[in-house]
Amino acid sequence: MTNSLLKKFIRNNAIVFILLNSAGLLSYIFQVVLGRTLPPDQYGSFNSLLATGALITTPITILHLVFSRFIARIKDQKLQHIKSLLTISLKFILCIALGIFLIGLSFSPWLKNFLNTETTASAQTAW
Repeated sequence: MTNSLLKKFIRNNAIVFILLNSAGLLSYIFQVVLGRTLPPDQYGSFNSLLATGALITTPITILHLVFSRFIARIKDQKLQHIKSLLTISLKFILCIALGIFLIGLSFSPWLKNFLNTETTASAQTAW
Protein backbone atom coordinates (compact mmCIF):
# COMPACT_ATOMS: atom_id res chain seq x y z
CA MET A 1 0.00 0.00 0.00
CA THR A 2 2.69 2.52 0.95
CA ASN A 3 4.79 1.50 -2.06
CA SER A 4 2.01 2.47 -4.47
CA LEU A 5 1.50 5.77 -2.63
CA LEU A 6 5.21 6.47 -2.87
CA LYS A 7 5.20 5.73 -6.61
CA LYS A 8 2.20 8.01 -7.11
CA PHE A 9 3.87 10.74 -5.05
CA ILE A 10 7.11 10.51 -7.06
CA ARG A 11 5.19 10.45 -10.36
CA ASN A 12 3.17 13.55 -9.43
CA ASN A 13 6.30 15.39 -8.29
CA ALA A 14 8.07 14.47 -11.53
CA ILE A 15 5.16 15.88 -13.54
CA VAL A 16 5.22 19.14 -11.56
CA PHE A 17 9.02 19.33 -11.94
CA ILE A 18 8.82 18.86 -15.71
CA LEU A 19 6.00 21.39 -16.11
CA LEU A 20 7.72 24.05 -13.99
CA ASN A 21 11.00 23.67 -15.86
CA SER A 22 9.17 23.74 -19.20
CA ALA A 23 7.51 26.99 -18.16
CA GLY A 24 10.89 28.46 -17.26
CA LEU A 25 12.34 27.42 -20.62
CA LEU A 26 9.39 28.90 -22.51
CA SER A 27 9.73 32.11 -20.50
CA TYR A 28 13.41 32.31 -21.45
CA ILE A 29 12.62 31.76 -25.14
CA PHE A 30 9.91 34.41 -24.90
CA GLN A 31 12.40 36.91 -23.45
CA VAL A 32 14.94 36.16 -26.20
CA VAL A 33 12.32 36.64 -28.93
CA LEU A 34 11.14 39.89 -27.33
CA GLY A 35 14.69 41.13 -26.96
CA ARG A 36 15.34 40.61 -30.65
CA THR A 37 12.07 42.07 -31.94
CA LEU A 38 11.41 45.07 -29.67
CA PRO A 39 13.48 48.23 -29.47
CA PRO A 40 15.26 48.74 -26.12
CA ASP A 41 12.78 51.29 -24.74
CA GLN A 42 9.74 49.10 -25.49
CA TYR A 43 11.51 46.01 -24.17
CA GLY A 44 12.23 47.81 -20.90
CA SER A 45 8.65 49.06 -20.63
CA PHE A 46 7.27 45.60 -21.29
CA ASN A 47 9.50 43.99 -18.66
CA SER A 48 8.58 46.65 -16.11
CA LEU A 49 4.90 45.92 -16.76
CA LEU A 50 5.54 42.18 -16.34
CA ALA A 51 7.35 42.83 -13.06
CA THR A 52 4.48 45.00 -11.82
CA GLY A 53 2.02 42.24 -12.71
CA ALA A 54 4.16 39.70 -10.85
CA LEU A 55 4.16 41.89 -7.74
CA ILE A 56 0.40 42.26 -7.90
CA THR A 57 -0.26 38.51 -8.26
CA THR A 58 2.01 37.45 -5.38
CA PRO A 59 -0.72 37.71 -2.70
CA ILE A 60 -2.98 35.47 -4.79
CA THR A 61 -0.26 32.81 -4.84
CA ILE A 62 0.06 33.02 -1.08
CA LEU A 63 -3.72 32.66 -0.68
CA HIS A 64 -3.59 29.53 -2.84
CA LEU A 65 -1.02 27.96 -0.52
CA VAL A 66 -3.01 28.87 2.59
CA PHE A 67 -6.24 27.38 1.22
CA SER A 68 -4.42 24.23 0.11
CA ARG A 69 -3.17 23.77 3.65
CA PHE A 70 -6.66 24.16 5.13
CA ILE A 71 -8.19 21.77 2.61
CA ALA A 72 -5.51 19.16 3.29
CA ARG A 73 -6.33 19.23 7.00
CA ILE A 74 -10.03 18.55 6.44
CA LYS A 75 -10.88 14.85 6.45
CA ASP A 76 -12.71 13.09 3.63
CA GLN A 77 -15.91 12.88 5.68
CA LYS A 78 -16.22 16.65 5.74
CA LEU A 79 -16.70 17.39 2.06
CA GLN A 80 -19.38 19.94 2.96
CA HIS A 81 -16.75 21.91 4.90
CA ILE A 82 -14.50 21.94 1.85
CA LYS A 83 -17.36 23.12 -0.33
CA SER A 84 -18.26 25.95 2.04
CA LEU A 85 -14.61 26.96 2.41
CA LEU A 86 -14.17 27.11 -1.35
CA THR A 87 -17.39 29.09 -1.89
CA ILE A 88 -16.57 31.63 0.80
CA SER A 89 -12.97 31.97 -0.38
CA LEU A 90 -14.04 32.36 -4.01
CA LYS A 91 -16.40 35.20 -3.08
CA PHE A 92 -13.66 36.79 -0.96
CA ILE A 93 -11.05 36.53 -3.71
CA LEU A 94 -13.45 37.91 -6.32
CA CYS A 95 -14.20 40.93 -4.12
CA ILE A 96 -10.48 41.55 -3.61
CA ALA A 97 -9.79 41.14 -7.34
CA LEU A 98 -12.53 43.62 -8.19
CA GLY A 99 -11.11 46.09 -5.68
CA ILE A 100 -7.59 45.71 -7.07
CA PHE A 101 -8.93 46.14 -10.60
CA LEU A 102 -10.76 49.36 -9.70
CA ILE A 103 -7.74 50.73 -7.84
CA GLY A 104 -5.58 49.78 -10.81
CA LEU A 105 -7.83 51.66 -13.20
CA SER A 106 -7.61 54.78 -11.08
CA PHE A 107 -3.80 54.51 -10.78
CA SER A 108 -3.16 53.69 -14.45
CA PRO A 109 -2.38 57.31 -15.47
CA TRP A 110 0.17 57.53 -12.66
CA LEU A 111 1.66 54.15 -13.64
CA LYS A 112 1.82 55.32 -17.26
CA ASN A 113 3.87 58.35 -16.23
CA PHE A 114 6.03 56.35 -13.82
CA LEU A 115 6.91 53.69 -16.40
CA ASN A 116 7.19 56.24 -19.25
CA THR A 117 4.82 54.31 -21.51
CA GLU A 118 2.92 55.90 -24.37
CA THR A 119 -0.63 54.74 -23.58
CA THR A 120 -2.60 53.97 -20.45
CA ALA A 121 -3.73 50.68 -22.02
CA SER A 122 -0.30 49.18 -21.40
CA ALA A 123 -0.41 50.35 -17.79
CA GLN A 124 -3.90 48.90 -17.38
CA THR A 125 -2.73 45.47 -18.54
CA ALA A 126 -0.36 45.35 -15.58
CA TRP A 127 -3.37 45.57 -13.28
